[in-house]
Amino acid sequence: MCLLNLKPSNDLMAKRILADPKVMNIVIQSLTRTNDDYFIGNCEWNNGTRSDMVLEPKSAHSGLPPLILEIQHTVNLAFMKRAVSNCLQAFTRYDSEPTILIICIEQLQEDIFKHAKPSKLPGVFTYFSQPWAENCFIISKESMQDNMATPLDPLMALGSFFTSSSVSLANHIHKDYPTIKYLYTLALFQQQMDSINKDTPSTLIDLQLMEYDRLVALTSTLNQPLLEEAVNEAKSRTLTIKRRYEDVFTAEPSSSEKSAIVPSLSSSTTKADVFDEIIIIITRV
Repeated sequence: MCLLNLKPSNDLMAKRILADPKVMNIVIQSLTRTNDDYFIGNCEWNNGTRSDMVLEPKSAHSGLPPLILEIQHTVNLAFMKRAVSNCLQAFTRYDSEPTILIICIEQLQEDIFKHAKPSKLPGVFTYFSQPWAENCFIISKESMQDNMATPLDPLMALGSFFTSSSVSLANHIHKDYPTIKYLYTLALFQQQMDSINKDTPSTLIDLQLMEYDRLVALTSTLNQPLLEEAVNEAKSRTLTIKRRYEDVFTAEPSSSEKSAIVPSLSSSTTKADVFDEIIIIITRV
């Protein structure tokens, strides 16, 4: 079970894993001791920044805090300033101090580590959060190093999954633990779905181009120059759509901003736009 696309830079994969209901409940149960009392909220803040995930209480009268989840390669002072800003944005939106959970994938820098302290949660640091958040929790390799005895706490399993350098279940130190198995299976499924979403439309476009070639050959034998010209124009439009589609799916995420996909086209072009154009092409002939 190899997960080639599960890398610290792959924010989209991380966000999809966090959005899984079972994974969400691991976080919710660990932070609030409740079950199924949250739904996924808007991760975009009014100041133009975004969080990896925001969980809102289903009831505004539950007394539960909003939850902010961040998956971060390097946690340093600059990142923590952004985290503070996001928490203040959450307070403005919900009129309630949030709890933020930061999973540090690789490096917890010294200027943050020296202020982190063990929390009530095993293997989790707490960071001074008054008055900007109800709690600030950090999971990192440092916080977990003395808390990896089996059976693993589910939140520790989640942290171990994200911080491990193992790209396959077989190489993970806790490969037999059910939560670890589930997370690797989930990641593999997401990877396979990405491959299907990428390859299927491309195959359909190639089949359509072959059909255009067949029609061009047919119009030549019928001595129909206007029809041949129309088919060639349709083929040209299809090739343009194929190039746009490939641009969308091969674009690398921006290193300066966490976003799912940054196309090498105009910012208004989305996968949905390209899919719509593909459907039009396929149904036109």
